[in-house]
Amino acid sequence: ADVLDAPREIVFAGDLAQAGEMLRAVRSRLLRNTRVLRAGDTPETAAMKAPGAYVCQNFTCQAPVNNADDLCRLLQ
Repeated sequence: ADVLDAPREIVFAGDLAQAGEMLRAVRSRLLRNTRVLRAGDTPETAAMKAPGAYVCQNFTCQAPVNNADDLCRLLQ
């Protein structure tokens, strides 16, 4: 299977009420083989000053991003 077709996850952590711009960026794209998930509430996610999005593929996650522009770059 081609790496581009490998399943991918976008995991949101932190306060989703502040993640609107990143969520809109994800929803505005056709993302094949991609699941969008929300991380559960933990002390670590509660301590985040801004929501973060992790893009994961092949059991590896990229460093979290905190804005729509950076997230879009990871999704290209």
